[in-house]
Amino acid sequence: MFNLLKVEFYKLKRSKVFYLFIVLMIMQSMFVLIPIKENYLLNKTGQDMFLQSFPLQEFIFNTLIIGAFGYFIGKEFHSGYIKNLIVSGHKRINIVLSKAIVFCIGVAIISFIFPICTFVINSIRNGYGEKYSVEYMFEVSVIMLFVYLAIGSIVTMISFITKNIAITIALFYLIDIINRFGTAMSLRNSTVKYFYYKTVFAIPSICILDKITVFTAGKMLFICLMTTAICTALSIEALKKADMK
Repeated sequence: MFNLLKVEFYKLKRSKVFYLFIVLMIMQSMFVLIPIKENYLLNKTGQDMFLQSFPLQEFIFNTLIIGAFGYFIGKEFHSGYIKNLIVSGHKRINIVLSKAIVFCIGVAIISFIFPICTFVINSIRNGYGEKYSVEYMFEVSVIMLFVYLAIGSIVTMISFITKNIAITIALFYLIDIINRFGTAMSLRNSTVKYFYYKTVFAIPSICILDKITVFTAGKMLFICLMTTAICTALSIEALKKADMK
């Protein structure tokens, strides 16, 4: 397992796609500097921008980039790399876990680029802000870390079930469309809101509230952990049943 993790981290560090997406997220962060009249982001403090960047980026490019990053796993079914690992005697559960851990960490790194960059930019322009405590900012960061790990596990699950890069990306983009539709409908329909707020995709919007109670934080972490656990279990089961020829 340890050797598999070392190999996966090495591949992540050498992945051109990974660094391309980091550059794209940095470029996305530069949009807050565009001096147009309608750009209300220019006037926000560092704190406000940091918190609002999480739900904001889900409706820009972040979700699309995460879906495309599924290439990192999907390509290895086409190359025969996963088959070779199985033939070499590696346990299938270890193969899934090593890839899931490294992929989800990659997703988290990519997803935190925009919040961190915009936080720095707006803090320099408009000051850090005094609305939220450092502890609250840290709590939100921890929760969002688990959110991105959960979202990464969803892509991992789709990759191991479909074993196809194009289908993985297409299905995750379909999930993104459903998420956007669910967000819009949750503002109008209380029933949709009830169920939508039980998903990991609703958590970024909850995190911009002035105060997150211990109960709310616990519920959000539970949703993230359950999503991660279920998706990882399904990924393992999919590879166990796969006939790698």
